Amino acid sequence: MNFMKNSCLNQLWVLNDKSSDFPEYLAAHGQYALLNEYLHFCDEWCLVNRGTKDFLLAQSYLGTDQPHKALKYFISAARGISLREPLLMNILEDENCSSKQHALVQYFIKVMRLFEHYNFPSFVISAASSALTIAKKDEPNIPMLWSVIFKYHLELQHHNEAYAAIVHNPDKARRENCLRHFIITLCDRGLFHEICTYPYVNLQEEVVSIIESRARTMDMTVNRFYDLLYSFHTIKSDYRKAATTMFEQACRLQVEMHGLKSLQKQAKCYLASITALQLVDSKYAWIVRPEEKTSQQPSPVPGKPGSHVNEYSQSPKRREDGEQIFYSTMKKRRNVRTVIVELNDLEKEYLLVLARLKLVQHGKNETVAIGPGLSASETIGLLSQLGLFDMSFSVALKFNLPLKGIFEALASKCANLMKYKPSEFDERWNWLTLNEINSIQLVTSKSATQQALHLLQSYLKKFSKQNSSLHLKVVASKFLSINCELPSWLIKDYKIANPAELLHLYICYDMVSEATELSLGYIDAVLGHGKEQFGLNTALHATTPPVWLPYTAFDQILKPLRSNQDNPELATLLQRLETKLEEYFNQLEITTCDKIEYVSRTQQRMM
Repeated sequence: MNFMKNSCLNQLWVLNDKSSDFPEYLAAHGQYALLNEYLHFCDEWCLVNRGTKDFLLAQSYLGTDQPHKALKYFISAARGISLREPLLMNILEDENCSSKQHALVQYFIKVMRLFEHYNFPSFVISAASSALTIAKKDEPNIPMLWSVIFKYHLELQHHNEAYAAIVHNPDKARRENCLRHFIITLCDRGLFHEICTYPYVNLQEEVVSIIESRARTMDMTVNRFYDLLYSFHTIKSDYRKAATTMFEQACRLQVEMHGLKSLQKQAKCYLASITALQLVDSKYAWIVRPEEKTSQQPSPVPGKPGSHVNEYSQSPKRREDGEQIFYSTMKKRRNVRTVIVELNDLEKEYLLVLARLKLVQHGKNETVAIGPGLSASETIGLLSQLGLFDMSFSVALKFNLPLKGIFEALASKCANLMKYKPSEFDERWNWLTLNEINSIQLVTSKSATQQALHLLQSYLKKFSKQNSSLHLKVVASKFLSINCELPSWLIKDYKIANPAELLHLYICYDMVSEATELSLGYIDAVLGHGKEQFGLNTALHATTPPVWLPYTAFDQILKPLRSNQDNPELATLLQRLETKLEEYFNQLEITTCDKIEYVSRTQQRMM
């Protein structure tokens, strides 16, 4: 009787072992329940191969979607491996293994594969974990088991357990593959914070390498790996690498992506890079950037004199009409050099991108965002045309460029407002709203013209160097060239800074009356009357340092005055100027005599 029942059990086992589609066969014919009933029926009287019976019973529970019961009987069936039941030993890859632990490990790998086949990931992990608890340290299947545990923990979104499986995997190649899959999967799920929170003991270099490779190979329109790498370096307090990451992203955006979104993202990248680099010690606050340059070298042409290539080794191409075509004989050679980018360079690039954003925002010119990058001088010119003078001055000062062009553009806009007197809704003075105007100006200014002049005055005070009339000359020349009167405050500041230069400008633009009045005041200042208004520290005196007057300019003024004495106004000015010059020369003679006498007395006292 027992022989017959065991024979039936053997036949079932042979079918299970020899036929790879045994589980599918049973499922197709609804025989899992029948197998389960039969195995329970023979439980009491079938006393041999109990491990085999439990293994088949576990498979029947797998077929009926009862993995908990299946795992229970699979574990119970492991005693058959210990007893070396021949039917269970047949399922092992190495049937003749002498080690009991190795046989059990192979058995649980078989169980693990069965759970994989029926898609029960949590029980796959349980079977693999059971195998790991049994395995010795020299077990060759340990790396594979940790990889399987990692795979299904990650599939079940058990991220902490998946990370632990990576760390415990002794095989370096498998560990790196699992780590790459772990990071990419978390990125696809948008779990960037979780990626940065793990310690990655002895794995940080591999993590950085994986993220960098993904960042450098992905399209910039959907690339989020640079942001991830920046966050990773920031959390690890490696601010220099964080700055390098953002700078690399900005450079790629500039080349590979165009438009408003690209400019906005470039600005954010440069700002993040600047912020990170400011946290680094000044000795190390720099970035290494490789830069490629291509140079062309001539290559020998077939059939040409001096060529080292056989004439018949390369035949030229021909057009349909028989004309020969020779390709370019210049070969490109790539030279890579290292460029050091410092904090000041990053600030310059950020300012240029910010300026382009301003141009797009206020200029409504999309070509600025689509076209190639602008130089600093080109950017300043476009900003000045639109009236964005705050940004123009910022760019010029950062790149150490002259401010002459900006003041000229500002003076031109102010002169146009003075000349045309725009209405309240005229677009010609909308540029005023694009610049920072002090609250004092808003209170005291009653018109757009006054606001513009106040803005010009504030810029001149802010950016003009002491005792320098360079910018004053630019502004005054632009006003006079458009035939506009100089504002009173401009004349006052110019007289203090350089009255002789202002006098020369009046003469150049045939402003004889203004030049004469300025000359009269200048002479009075030298004589000691109102010298502060002309920027003089001392007047004409024997005990003070000498002062001077532009005699050539006076001669240039006297000539047109004497030629037009028929004009009563000019005749009066001529008389006043001649009288004032005569007074000056008389005083000069007296002062000269006093000076000589003073010097002689001083020398006598010293002797």
